[in-house]
Amino acid sequence: MLADILVLLSIYALLGAGYVIVYRSSRVLNFAYPEIFMVSAYLGFAIVATVQIDPHAIFPVGFVIGVVAGILIYLFLMAPMAGQPVFAAVLVTIGLGIILRGLVYIEFTGQSIFPGSELGVDNSTVDIFEGLSITRYGLVMVVASLAIIAGLLLFFRYSRLGMQMRAASFDPKLAAYRGMNIHLLFAIAWGMSLGIGAFAGGLYGMNYQIGIAISLVGIKALVVALVGGMDSLTGLVPAALIVAAMEILVQRFIDPALSEVIPFIVLVVILLIRPWGLLGTKEMIDRV
Repeated sequence: MLADILVLLSIYALLGAGYVIVYRSSRVLNFAYPEIFMVSAYLGFAIVATVQIDPHAIFPVGFVIGVVAGILIYLFLMAPMAGQPVFAAVLVTIGLGIILRGLVYIEFTGQSIFPGSELGVDNSTVDIFEGLSITRYGLVMVVASLAIIAGLLLFFRYSRLGMQMRAASFDPKLAAYRGMNIHLLFAIAWGMSLGIGAFAGGLYGMNYQIGIAISLVGIKALVVALVGGMDSLTGLVPAALIVAAMEILVQRFIDPALSEVIPFIVLVVILLIRPWGLLGTKEMIDRV
């Protein structure tokens, strides 16, 4: 059970980071993210299987697909929305998500795929210590999640580019006046976000399966981001732990069907008590 919680926590934290990066940079809630997570998993597998290269290439291939897609989406869909109400930009992401879901149905007929078995990779169980066993790709997911979250925290706090992105998100007009290329910074943020989502899609597919239903994982990750605080990377881990632990506990001891709604129950409770999230900024929510 502990292994299940750790793996679920990791995927929620990874995808939640994608939501937070975009929101912190452009104040847009990307509702197309679950579909992008799903599409990148399908595309990564399709490319690796078609070209017949090393199965592990699904991770860098997916990451590159995500980065390029993120930059293009920003340049052609989000940048033209500059100066428009944020609500309008959010509607664009909703429309994009619907289009992507339709394309997956057309191209892949919504079929479920098991990349691990299809590509012949070993995903056997590894004993960490007595009482804790985890699959190989589940372990990779846990380690990758910790490394990426830590790397993002260091990037935004200490790197010049990260500080510029923070400044641009806080006051875009002032940042532009100081000579920063706002659209370039926002495009990088979208590329980073979707790259992480695509990488997570490859990991999730290798450990479980790829199918239309995995977009629900992306929606639950949005819940995690909201619970932790939409402008807080540090809030992702405790939020993911709370949501994942409650979901697995309810699944094991009460009812698997009920566990699917647990994240949303947690979200409602948090919004009633602390609308800005566990470690989010109260001022930001007040202004919205």
